[in-house]
Amino acid sequence: MKLLIIEDEPDMRNALKKGFIKKGYLVDTAEDGEEGSYLALVNTYDVIVLDLNLPGKDGLEILQEIRDRSKTQRVIILSARSSVPDKITGLDMGANDYLAKPFDFMELEARVRSLARREMVQNDTKINIHNLVIDTVQKKVSYNGEKIELTPKEYAILEYLHMSLTCNSLIHQRPDRTPVRKINFLTVSIQHQLILIGQSIIPFLFHCTAQHPHHHPVNRR
Repeated sequence: MKLLIIEDEPDMRNALKKGFIKKGYLVDTAEDGEEGSYLALVNTYDVIVLDLNLPGKDGLEILQEIRDRSKTQRVIILSARSSVPDKITGLDMGANDYLAKPFDFMELEARVRSLARREMVQNDTKINIHNLVIDTVQKKVSYNGEKIELTPKEYAILEYLHMSLTCNSLIHQRPDRTPVRKINFLTVSIQHQLILIGQSIIPFLFHCTAQHPHHHPVNRR
């Protein structure tokens, strides 16, 4: 799951980033309104955590830009503006949730999970590769019903690689429809990363490329 945190206060921004990474999230951060607006509009995020009192561009202005582009992007406002009118304004402008500072990180993370579940209502939250199952909500991996223990960082790498680099993105078709390697070194590089996670996962994520005659398996030490 990928987050964007738009927060100008360095200690707060770094604490949020570290906290979410420990929970297995992929995190981008922005330190001002201009950078936050740019990242929010050019990238895709599961949830955006948005401060309002930002230098360069106010958070509500960024929220309006996001809503002009997407009605489905999940945004949670995290702000010191804690009055009821402030909350009503933020929600009416399109925020999916509003949490006032000071706050408890566990509550924020729970709200982020809740927003992500809403986004996935029409999608399968579990990735199935033969008998390997990746639960993108619970952040758990199992094979043949048995849980595979992964650190949050290992899980984040696994989910990101599978979601971003499917078999279709690694191969292309010749005019005669014969599949060929598109970027062989990329596959090898990714396999090196997955070896760090566990050799049992590699064959399932790369089953479609492992059968290719030009594929060179990685030396698994």
